[in-house]
Amino acid sequence: MVGDGQLQNLTKIFGLDEEKLRQALTFRTLTTKGESFEVPLSMVDASSNRDAFAKELYARIFDWLVSEINANTSNVAAAELGWVGLLDIFGFESFKINRFEQLCINYTNEKIQQKFTLDIFASVVAEYASEGIPLDNIEYSDNASVLGLIEGRMGVINVLNEECVRPKGR
Repeated sequence: MVGDGQLQNLTKIFGLDEEKLRQALTFRTLTTKGESFEVPLSMVDASSNRDAFAKELYARIFDWLVSEINANTSNVAAAELGWVGLLDIFGFESFKINRFEQLCINYTNEKIQQKFTLDIFASVVAEYASEGIPLDNIEYSDNASVLGLIEGRMGVINVLNEECVRPKGR
């Protein structure tokens, strides 16, 4: 269960009443024929309550963060171009508006694709060559140029970082 110090910190951060939150996490309300009863939860049920509450907080904070990032970064390219398309390992996706979270998803996919390519194809080719096993020329695409566009010296991430520190940056 949450320790008292942790509960105090949580209620202070979110502006909640500590006793009401403690009650909500450790009791359930049963209503029968118009009467309500507070029934204490078992340790297992209270832990499940706590975990569900934490997941909900995380989801809401994540949604808020994404909306704040979108509100502060999404309007320039989409407004000027009408749409932004991003390439990922599943093909080219073209949405009317691509948000920051889509860029993060595509970037992650590209990093995974590169890791897979290096770990599987490149290491197998090197292993076969070191063991003298003949191998037909295996061609595989290298997505380093795509990753360079995103994470390179003048890539999207660095440009976004520069815009964030620039006075009145968009």
